[in-house]
Amino acid sequence: MKKILLSLAVITAFSTISMASVLDNVNFETNIGVAFDNVKVKGDSGLYNKTGAEIGFGAEKASSFDNLTYTGALNVGFYDHYETYALDLGGKYKVMPKVNLLAGISYNLYDVDNMEHYSDGFGVQTGVEYKINNNFSADLKYKYVDLNSGITFSHNVVAGVKYFF
Repeated sequence: MKKILLSLAVITAFSTISMASVLDNVNFETNIGVAFDNVKVKGDSGLYNKTGAEIGFGAEKASSFDNLTYTGALNVGFYDHYETYALDLGGKYKVMPKVNLLAGISYNLYDVDNMEHYSDGFGVQTGVEYKINNNFSADLKYKYVDLNSGITFSHNVVAGVKYFF
């Protein structure tokens, strides 16, 4: 059965844990896609700190294991002074009929000075997804990104709601 996916996520990023930092870095992301019986394909876009935007493409595929789903995404970001590229790989594991645990890793490439030098890095993420009913699900995720520069890193907390129609 085919369903259309529409989601909205609210993201906050911070390098130190303080309420001012959290509130100053609230961002929004939307996804739209198509979900078939065992494959979901989606595109996403986001607005971040009013300084840039990201676009991407992702997919989910049910595995041969009953409770495991593979996920992957490729994203490109355009900001005031740099560009980003990220490849995300992960999975969802169903621990209860309505609850999935989420985990993933990412490889990130950043243009640090107008395409003359690039910095690469990694990210790890974890979270939980709750299926409210056949049309709605909600998730809460944490993602850590380090650019291998020794000083540039971020912590991201993402809360999202998905609607299937």
